[in-house]
Amino acid sequence: MNQIAREFHRQFNRLLVPLLIGLVTSSCQPTAAVTDAPISTTELREDFRILRKTLEEAHPGLYWYTAKGRMDAYFDSTYAQLNQDMSEVEFLTRLLPVIAHVRCLHTNVSFSDRPRHQPTRMSRVLPLALYPDKGKVYIEKNYSNALHEGSQLLAINNQPINKLTNQLLRAIPADGYNQTFKEYLLTQGVFREGFALLVGQPREFALTVREPTGRTVQCTVPALSPTAINQLAATHRSEAMDLAFPKASVALLTLPTFERNNSAFRDSIRAIFRTINQRNIRTLIIDVRDNGGGNNQNVTELFSYIAARPFRHLKKTERLAKPITYGPHIKNQAAFAQLKGTRTAAGTYAMDYLYAGTSTRKPVNEYGFRDKLIVLANGGTASAASEFVALAHGYKRALVVGEETGGCYYGASGGRYLTLVLPNSQLQVRIPVIRIFTDVPEDYVRQPKGRGVLPDYPVRPTIADRLAHEDPQFETALRLTNSTLLRPH
Repeated sequence: MNQIAREFHRQFNRLLVPLLIGLVTSSCQPTAAVTDAPISTTELREDFRILRKTLEEAHPGLYWYTAKGRMDAYFDSTYAQLNQDMSEVEFLTRLLPVIAHVRCLHTNVSFSDRPRHQPTRMSRVLPLALYPDKGKVYIEKNYSNALHEGSQLLAINNQPINKLTNQLLRAIPADGYNQTFKEYLLTQGVFREGFALLVGQPREFALTVREPTGRTVQCTVPALSPTAINQLAATHRSEAMDLAFPKASVALLTLPTFERNNSAFRDSIRAIFRTINQRNIRTLIIDVRDNGGGNNQNVTELFSYIAARPFRHLKKTERLAKPITYGPHIKNQAAFAQLKGTRTAAGTYAMDYLYAGTSTRKPVNEYGFRDKLIVLANGGTASAASEFVALAHGYKRALVVGEETGGCYYGASGGRYLTLVLPNSQLQVRIPVIRIFTDVPEDYVRQPKGRGVLPDYPVRPTIADRLAHEDPQFETALRLTNSTLLRPH
């Protein structure tokens, strides 16, 4: 599993398995289930009222991308469906679409920590790594026998792959209307774990595939254990930043994560840009693909070395000023109570004291880089990493090459989080409480609301590129280093 898989699995690990169970339809029942007693209708409705009320009181971006009227109607319709006793799994099935409807990457729901609330451990899974592209799903790796790699997958055990894919996409949380982040997660094991639950972990899987020649064939592949697949798929990508020189006067700075101590990050970045200055580099490529974010302050630090003029990383940060009705059900209530803020005219609390990026920052003079700049991004570029790409784009400092980032251009909800424990089902809901606005110009024509940073040069690897271990995004960036069109916008 690569770095970004670990990054997002750390954030969504407690969501993933229940999410996949929640996608089960009446035509495809799960065989792995939680053996818990039914929860009464009265208890389910109480839990849902607590969830809704806490979202309304604590989530600062609840209506950012879904209008209040639509969100209220969705709440009401879901509440009406809670008209019979349900198991914990069935209840979570009802909640997953609600959470996804918030359109917030950092909001999720998961099972209780108690062992009896955990699903049966998976022992047999689909031995494939899959790659979605333009509405199709391809077999990137067959860990069983290497057959049909590069072929389009049409069905598994007579279940159409597109139907299953769409069900997953509708249930995975993402910022705004972004899809690249969801598709990215599908390449990181969600398919395997989902099919293990949906098809009942058989000893073999019946596949319908379309080969590159156009011929449609059927075959079977034996299941493997998750441990066996992890061993076969084992790859290691360092989380340390790396500086390379792919050609004369060009430097490549790879940043796999911003999740580092700010002091250590500051020292490393200074040393890197000192080297860039000493080598007289004229074009810098910064690669933040598969970067799941991290320390917000590190984004400000990095941008200060490439900024051409004074800048602000963040326009403002705020949280709601409403009291929390169900505070006793919040696991980390004390941490939330410690949050301060300045009351605003809009009735919120400004949280700028937590974010150095809300203050104007001057560019670094010593070792600052002012020449040509290219940023590589993809759907795995999320959270704080997406903010960095938004700054580089919004301040017209760089050309962006690759795919739409996995985080929203204009900001996101995150920063600090509540953990709400629903008293009857014991489901846990992670709710961000700070709304963060990136300091970029609003241009909804060129950069639509609710979308990630749209690249200047869109490039998505094909399945052939993936199989050949080619990198057309980097190759495009390298070609652009010779272009007279390199100056952004």
